[in-house]
Amino acid sequence: MQSVGICDYLGKKYGLAGSTPEENALALMTAMSAEDFRIKVFTEVIFGDSKDKFVNETLPRWLPQIERNLIAGNGHFVPSTFTYGDICMFDALQSAITKGLKVSDEYPECLIPYPAISVWYSEMKNKPGIKEHLESRLDAPF
Repeated sequence: MQSVGICDYLGKKYGLAGSTPEENALALMTAMSAEDFRIKVFTEVIFGDSKDKFVNETLPRWLPQIERNLIAGNGHFVPSTFTYGDICMFDALQSAITKGLKVSDEYPECLIPYPAISVWYSEMKNKPGIKEHLESRLDAPF
């Protein structure tokens, strides 16, 4: 969980942690949830042999909650506010799609039933800074 602490610090330093203690708590909660999701991706798919379990059990448990949170937050995990929580969740979901499921993230089929996630995911991968990072990063298994 050290990465979550680093994200929280950087989020506060660069104004991506919300403007109130409540918003910071939501950003932190989202980052911690993203880390829990990432652990599932790694243990079940990337370093494990449970892709079927991930597709049939893990994604159906996680994606509806992510969808509800985005709807409640008007397109973000902190209501109407882009935070480091969005970045952490995007990274975890993008890893699940491209590294775990090994499918293109142009329009991943697993997101079709979740319109709020689909819109958010598309917006996130095209954000300045994130888009350039995705285009220039090396392909790695994690």
